Amino acid sequence: IASLLITGKLSAQKEYLKYPDYNNVVTKFFTAYSVSYIQSTDYIVFQKRPDGYHVVVNDFVGGEYKKVKDELFWSRAKNKFMNIDFEKTKDKNVNKETLKKFLNVTERAYFRICPYYNYRGWDWDVVNEYKDYKNLPDTILYGIGRAYSSLASNLLSDNSGLSDTLHRFTLPEGSNCLSVEQLAEYRKYRHLGTQYYKMVADHNPNYQCLIGEITNAWANELVLAFLDLRTFQNEEEAMKELPDNIYDELLIESSKNYLNTCAPDAILFVGGDDDTFPLLYVQAKLGVRKDVLIVNTSLLGTHRYINSLRKKILDADELPVSMTKDKYADRTRDYVSFVDKKVSGHSDLKDVMDFIESDSSENKYMSYGIEINYYPTKKFKLIHDDDTLYWTFKNNYMLRSQIIMYDIIAHNNWNRPLYFAIGLYDDDSYLGMEDYLQLEGFAYRLVPEKKPGSISMDYYVNTTILYDNIMNKFSWAGLDKITAHEKMPAISWRYNFMQLANTLIKRNQNDSANKVLDKLLMLFPNNIMYFDVYMI
Repeated sequence: IASLLITGKLSAQKEYLKYPDYNNVVTKFFTAYSVSYIQSTDYIVFQKRPDGYHVVVNDFVGGEYKKVKDELFWSRAKNKFMNIDFEKTKDKNVNKETLKKFLNVTERAYFRICPYYNYRGWDWDVVNEYKDYKNLPDTILYGIGRAYSSLASNLLSDNSGLSDTLHRFTLPEGSNCLSVEQLAEYRKYRHLGTQYYKMVADHNPNYQCLIGEITNAWANELVLAFLDLRTFQNEEEAMKELPDNIYDELLIESSKNYLNTCAPDAILFVGGDDDTFPLLYVQAKLGVRKDVLIVNTSLLGTHRYINSLRKKILDADELPVSMTKDKYADRTRDYVSFVDKKVSGHSDLKDVMDFIESDSSENKYMSYGIEINYYPTKKFKLIHDDDTLYWTFKNNYMLRSQIIMYDIIAHNNWNRPLYFAIGLYDDDSYLGMEDYLQLEGFAYRLVPEKKPGSISMDYYVNTTILYDNIMNKFSWAGLDKITAHEKMPAISWRYNFMQLANTLIKRNQNDSANKVLDKLLMLFPNNIMYFDVYMI
């Protein structure tokens, strides 16, 4: 944290720094109070507000959350925890499992970063209180930048669930939906967010934030503006958000490697920031592999993003989705649940999708007062000429993003190559189809033949394609200047070398395996990336 220069307003800033840590707050609550009497439809949330930490209970009725309890648990004015209207517990371990879940939520990081968080309008409160402060430490500057970023995104939609309805735009469907005034307001706040990131980056380029170095977060924020305007406005307006030279050499080259892994006219499923924003940048700004359609699996949970891909983008054809727009509009089919109907054998994926897409009451069940679509089996199959793919979907619910991915797979009819980026969030991202994925570079390709092994350890390698890619086609420039954050995805790149070498050895191609291992040690010496147990 940068040293604090004591000038201008200071009292509120000092009070902010006294807020207890999120972990301490939730631990104190769940060890002091019982939640056993909370109704099954109720949901507890913690909110960090200007007056302190609140514990709020919402009731999920008819598909909407209704606040039923709101207690100030830690007071900023009194700088202490308060007695609140919850039943005290005599057993400090009674909420042990619930506490564990709250301590592991991804949002916990935002409580530490943002002066206020987790209620509608938190971003406005941060901006209004801190925008005129001078000489703030990097941590608070970054938090203000995140608030401006949230504010810009929340103008467009309520995808975060925290958008202030008083400020959110009412927008028609389709492209070019922002008026001149709305476009200017969006840009104003998005650009203020990037300016705060840039202030931190200029003062401390090694500052570590949620996704690594602040310089990378700043670049991603610029591309996020591009993606928003591609989705809500048009390509011409979106391109105005992309300046030159915002990513370092290694991110640019690795992004090219991702795209060049793919066969012509491919669809590439990506998941995180590092395999989304730099790829979009090198494709749109540098013109690399404009035939590949980049599809972010997280954003597939939003209907406008899906709609934006249902048209040609650069040189890539539209997304092959059969589901009509009304089937996933707004909150429709956010998720569907599994209801075991004892279906025998494996069901054709197209039939399962038709079942999920149906609006018939026979294909729904009642849950908390609303009708929910469901799927009657977890065992799916997909036909390809003389081959048939068989697999089992593991989860008891299917998110909208997974529904759309399955829809694409079912109705692509093997016309376009389908790839999944290495290092997606978890096995759920691969939809249970691991046995039909083969490694070809920075992505797995979906193939009709069942492959031995699993992507979690000893996945199937197409030695011909992977060898040519990593030995001849891929660029490894910038590895000598690798940042701490970039070492995380680079572990997967190095592991690809080892998987290729192991497969070549199993096939008695030792000369090729030696060449692969020699190049691995040349590119990834211990001083670049420390040797781990897998290097043995």
